[in-house]
Amino acid sequence: MVSLLVLAAGAAHSAGEADAGAVPRPLEEAPDGGVTSAADEGDTYPLTRDALDVLFQKREAKAKEPMKVGRVYVTLLPGISTSPSTGVLAAVTAQGVFLTGPAPSTTESQVQAVVAFTSLKQLFLAVRSQVYLPRNRLALIGDWRLWDNVERTYGLGSESSLDDGSRLEFGFLRLDETALARIGGHWFFGAGLRVDWFANVKDPLREETGTSPMAEYGVGVTGSLAVGPSLAMMYDSRDAQVRPTKGLYAQVAARLYPQAFGSTTTWFELWGELRGYHRPVRNSSRQVLAAWLYLWATAGPVPYLNLPANSWDLRGRSSRGYAAGRFRGPAQLYAEVEYRLGVTPDGAFAAVAFFNLTTFTASRTSGFEAPAPGGGLGARLLLSKEAGAYLAVDFAWGVQSTGLYFMLGEAF
Repeated sequence: MVSLLVLAAGAAHSAGEADAGAVPRPLEEAPDGGVTSAADEGDTYPLTRDALDVLFQKREAKAKEPMKVGRVYVTLLPGISTSPSTGVLAAVTAQGVFLTGPAPSTTESQVQAVVAFTSLKQLFLAVRSQVYLPRNRLALIGDWRLWDNVERTYGLGSESSLDDGSRLEFGFLRLDETALARIGGHWFFGAGLRVDWFANVKDPLREETGTSPMAEYGVGVTGSLAVGPSLAMMYDSRDAQVRPTKGLYAQVAARLYPQAFGSTTTWFELWGELRGYHRPVRNSSRQVLAAWLYLWATAGPVPYLNLPANSWDLRGRSSRGYAAGRFRGPAQLYAEVEYRLGVTPDGAFAAVAFFNLTTFTASRTSGFEAPAPGGGLGARLLLSKEAGAYLAVDFAWGVQSTGLYFMLGEAF
């Protein structure tokens, strides 16, 4: 484990010497049409020591320089884990943080890539990005995935029983890009295109018995294709992407998947989320209260695997305490709160406590069912003070469920 931390921290240090986590974010209009903010000089909790400093007992913090335009600040995290659904999993996560234009009128950009292989011959490739062009005139949000996956499903609704579970095997390809132009202040508006392809779907329970949760639903049983445009609006006043400590982030996206575009069926999808970050002590980021709320709703004959499901959000970070896909339905409502505390005065170690609730509908005509609660505790090790990137280790529990999570960065 120590060797992995040395490698991760070393990669982060070699990429640059600026503090990406401290890059100020836009707060008001600039004369040139960009956005500006005053540097967060009131923060009495700067990040001064990370994994390399701790491991090699460096006693003096290295002086920080402003983040340089065009330089990519990289954090690399290799890891090995095991679970019943994947066997032995080996993964590498790489995160790049950079500026495309001068600060503070340009927000930091982030790209994260994950490559994972398992002993059960599964493959997971994902690249997720949020890039701000110079002076925040345009924001680009991307979500690319290529999976050869195995997942259990339990039918629809948040009151579904573990006894109704069945194993699904499928290939999954997603290509999703959205471009949003800044229309004033923190507000952005734009459009995008998403392609979701589920192929080679195998449902052993249906093949053996003739019925299964997916077979009873009846749409997208052997595979599906969804291609459609979207309209989106975004608001972003966070002080950072990688380690936000104050501000708000909101996004609403409406997508239509018409058969005229090649989709298996014609259906509609709505996504709306709100994230908020608050410092109990205004001039210190040592304590942060974070909250996340989202609604994911659909209409029409949605293919089964396209239905809202827990942990199928953009970064796969919702519903800690439950396996991905444990709950599924035509609509989902999700809420989470998290308390984040810097344990050491130099920012090297931190801890979190969190609680979440998720509820689903079981049909188009039914209301939301009883929510499924989850919660847990986590530890953080600062891998890179330059990129503001943490190794996150969380233990979470739900109803008849537990989970151990290793992540690069906060859950939200």
